[in-house]
Amino acid sequence: MHKDNRIEGVAAPLLIDNLDTDQIMPKQFLRIITREGLSKGVLYDLRFNPDGKPKPDFVLNQDRYQHCKFLIGGPNFGCQSSRKHAVWGLQQFGIEAIIAPSFGEIFLAMHLTIPCC
Repeated sequence: MHKDNRIEGVAAPLLIDNLDTDQIMPKQFLRIITREGLSKGVLYDLRFNPDGKPKPDFVLNQDRYQHCKFLIGGPNFGCQSSRKHAVWGLQQFGIEAIIAPSFGEIFLAMHLTIPCC
C-alpha cells in the first residue's frame, strides 16, 4: 500500500464465492525460481479460453477494469491452500486491495485485504 494507506482507483467485481488460491494462481505458473512474472497466471483459467485467447466477458478483460486497483470478492476469497504465489501474482497484476466478506488465511497474513459486510 501507499505510505499514507490511501488507495484510489477502479474496483472490479469478482463476486465468486470460495474462489480458491488454485483458481487465482494455477499450478502451471508455480514453476518459477523468482516471484517475477506471476501476473501472467492470475486467474488464468477464468481470463483465457483453452486456445489462449482472452474471454471478452470476463471482468478483468473488459476495458473499464484493465487497470483496477481493487477486487470486490465473494465470501471466503482466497480459500484452500496457503499459496503465496496467488497473493504475489495479484499484487504484480496491480491489485492493491481486496474487499470481501471473508478471506483465506494467506490473504489476511499478506495484508492485501479489507473486510466488509
